[in-house]
Amino acid sequence: MTFSRTALTRFLTLALLAFSAPALAQSTDDFDPEEGDEFEFEDLADPGTNDTTGSEGDEESERIEEDDDLDMLGDPDDDELDGFEDALDGEDEPFDLLDGEEDAGEILPGQDTAAAYRAALARLEKQAPDEELQGWEAYLAEYPNTLFRKAIEQRMEEVEQSLYGMRIGQQGGGVDALNAEIPLSTGMLLENINPRTRLAAGFEWGLPNYINLMADYEHAVSRTFSFHAGVRNRYSGYSIEPGVHWAMVKSTRTQTIVTLIGDLHFNTVPAYAGIRPQLAIGKKFGDRLDLQAQLGPDIEFRSPLDLRIVGGFNATIHASEVVGIFLESMVHMKNFQWDNGAFTFNTITFGLKFYPGANDDGPKNTEANFGGTVPYWNNYWQFHFGSLMGQANIFLD
Repeated sequence: MTFSRTALTRFLTLALLAFSAPALAQSTDDFDPEEGDEFEFEDLADPGTNDTTGSEGDEESERIEEDDDLDMLGDPDDDELDGFEDALDGEDEPFDLLDGEEDAGEILPGQDTAAAYRAALARLEKQAPDEELQGWEAYLAEYPNTLFRKAIEQRMEEVEQSLYGMRIGQQGGGVDALNAEIPLSTGMLLENINPRTRLAAGFEWGLPNYINLMADYEHAVSRTFSFHAGVRNRYSGYSIEPGVHWAMVKSTRTQTIVTLIGDLHFNTVPAYAGIRPQLAIGKKFGDRLDLQAQLGPDIEFRSPLDLRIVGGFNATIHASEVVGIFLESMVHMKNFQWDNGAFTFNTITFGLKFYPGANDDGPKNTEANFGGTVPYWNNYWQFHFGSLMGQANIFLD
């Protein structure tokens, strides 16, 4: 049986239409001419994509359009990216918060490190302004070639401004810190070295028959100058004692007092006059420790002229706001040229201090002292074998 070329062509055409009819029917299910839908030819699917029709195809088209919109903003240039990455690669160390100052590879004499500076900064920032200043001064003394001198000096200037500009609350108003008083403790037998307006009274009872009654009023003309007058029983007898106290140095920042004492005394029995100039220094170490010392001649204008050396020291530890412990020594000597030794009667006193009514918010306006005195070095003189003492100071400034 033979087929002509025309018959073969018709047969293949009918077969092709038969196989493609189901596919055409499926693709036209969603097409509705009455709803006005427009038929769109779909692009050929990318290799590996199983379905490019329907809602998933629409979403993919929207994503592609959004990507195209983002691309319109412009991708970073490859050269710019390379430069940014190179800049990041060049930062081998983190950003330095200390003004760009970094530790040197070799530590020179008197030079610090960033770690030492940070440790000092963290420690001193928590302290009071005056203590912080002292701390930075000690730091600069330890590291004179510090890498952070500029920052330290700037910090010290800020602390000084806050210290001298602050207000200290007191009854009747406030005063500048430069005019604030230094609450240095007073001695029992020593002269007062802190010019302040105060009233003092006390007693000393020594065995077997030594009695010393004392009273003194001191008036401060200024923060650094005062005059006073009092009476007491010295070892040579009762005397009237006027005088002046001039604080050549009275620093609130360093809590230091250096005072020139110019006292006169007029002895009653026997009657003669004398002068007792002394140089004294006192310092507070924080809120816990007070130290002071004084020394000078006692010149008695009588026949023959008598020259004595007087002075001593006092150390007070403030256990709390209202209680303190003190140790004091008094020196009284003359006739150093004698072969058998000088006349000496040196004593040591120890006891307690009380500050009635003192608290964190108020000044210490009243000071009460109680103690005992014993001689520890005496030659020729024996004024007593030991004594009990009491003294009160009321500050009126």
